[in-house]
Amino acid sequence: MPQPLRPYHPNYYPEKLYLYTGPETDLYGHGSAITEMKGILRQNHPETYVKTFGDLRTATLRAATWDNAAHVIVFPPFTEYPDLHMVSKTDLRGYASSGNTIVFMGGFGSVAVMNEIFGWSIRPVSYQEGPFYRSKRNAHNTVFDGMPSLLESGREPIYGVHMSTLPPGARSYYDSIGDCVVFAVRYDLGMVAYVASTMEERQGHGKWHQVLRAAVAI
Repeated sequence: MPQPLRPYHPNYYPEKLYLYTGPETDLYGHGSAITEMKGILRQNHPETYVKTFGDLRTATLRAATWDNAAHVIVFPPFTEYPDLHMVSKTDLRGYASSGNTIVFMGGFGSVAVMNEIFGWSIRPVSYQEGPFYRSKRNAHNTVFDGMPSLLESGREPIYGVHMSTLPPGARSYYDSIGDCVVFAVRYDLGMVAYVASTMEERQGHGKWHQVLRAAVAI
């Protein structure tokens, strides 16, 4: 049986988190896009410090994963496949297993990176329009319980995954016809979460933004 997620506490949000802005992402070299993404992550939580890191070299990633004050790392969509050293993959697994959260945002690259790091076999699906409905059963008494009842795709691509290929213990929180667009899975003491939106529509796309922050607050 999958372990229950932390019960929903409306006042909880991490005081510090890391956001990757390296060359394999659309954020790289775009200060305004980074500022907007920080704004999404900090909305209603102005006290939260979002620290960026711009490459995946072993020392850089270790500085993030060994930071005892930060309990969340967010990876935006990968537009190119990153070169992850074996040591970095070990550090990311250790970060999650020690009680922290890693959040991946939508994209085929993100799914492939999750599979490489954690040894999963999640399969992405071709683009599918919404709406995607919240699972009342899985969301009950979790941070997703108070989230919107459905999510729509809008103008941006949504990169869902086949529910049947989710790792053991994973819970789908939004899905439609076997296509999961938001899930989380416990990894030892921590969590790994996936939110299928690319967040390209950084204005007026509040429901996906809410769900991203919920994933951060698991």
